[in-house]
Amino acid sequence: MKQLTKILIILISFTSLVFSQLDTNELKHRYGGFARYGSSINLAGFSKLPNTPSCCPEYTTSIGTSIHVGGLMDYVVDYNWGLNFRAYLELINTDFESMENTMVSVNGVETIGQFTHYLNTNFTNIAFDLNAYFLPETNLTVYGGLSLSLITKSDFSQYEQITKPSDIGIFVEEGTRIRNPFDGEIQDVSNFQLGLNIGASYRFPLNKTNSLF
Repeated sequence: MKQLTKILIILISFTSLVFSQLDTNELKHRYGGFARYGSSINLAGFSKLPNTPSCCPEYTTSIGTSIHVGGLMDYVVDYNWGLNFRAYLELINTDFESMENTMVSVNGVETIGQFTHYLNTNFTNIAFDLNAYFLPETNLTVYGGLSLSLITKSDFSQYEQITKPSDIGIFVEEGTRIRNPFDGEIQDVSNFQLGLNIGASYRFPLNKTNSLF
């Protein structure tokens, strides 16, 4: 989406399972699948979505969740170097919040209160990664490369609600505790996203021919 947010996937994931066949005494290409659940840091600096009314001054950094499911192939160059290709489905869910002071009507009397802007975004991407990797030691791998993703779904839901006082009070103009409730598809989204990958992983051996990567 245009100047909406940059998404950086945290390299530490809660679960990441990849099973492959590899004899460490021979150079063999590897292939397998993986499933990963982790967190994402969303570096944002926007006040509203395109063509969506909002009173928010600015949404900033937020932490969301990410799920990746797909397959991989390793092209082994030698015992220390190789290329890794991954194709996967990526699901990213993020909640943004921003608070602001406002005049609230409490039993017909205007007083200073507070309301919160709530925004939830859901993205579904088809992604492809091409990385070069290096093994400085037997089970440790460091890698870097490029990532290309195609956004296939970009939904949102938002509303603004009075949060102080927490159980009484309404917006002066609207006469309700909630305003600007909207949901739907985010407009003006850039369908293609290009990014950089950098990270490290550790393989825990299971036996001589199978490994947990």
